[in-house]
Amino acid sequence: MNNILENKKILLVDDNDFNRMIINIHLKKYNIIIKEAEDGNEAAKILENESFDIISGLKKVMNSYLRYILKTIDLVVIKL
Repeated sequence: MNNILENKKILLVDDNDFNRMIINIHLKKYNIIIKEAEDGNEAAKILENESFDIISGLKKVMNSYLRYILKTIDLVVIKL
């Protein structure tokens, strides 16, 4: 079976360690490259230096600075 997410780079933003761990376990089975951030500030700093195919995060951890950055780049945002 062909996995369209294989080798895609995902920024996972969640303030809950347990959630990040569970999501990480499931996504790594599909050879997805995962970088984690605990909040919008940390995610914004990561985005200044790296690019991602997908950003996954909860709306409550996406602060206004990160929302601004997301409007200026072309990528997929998935809110869990």
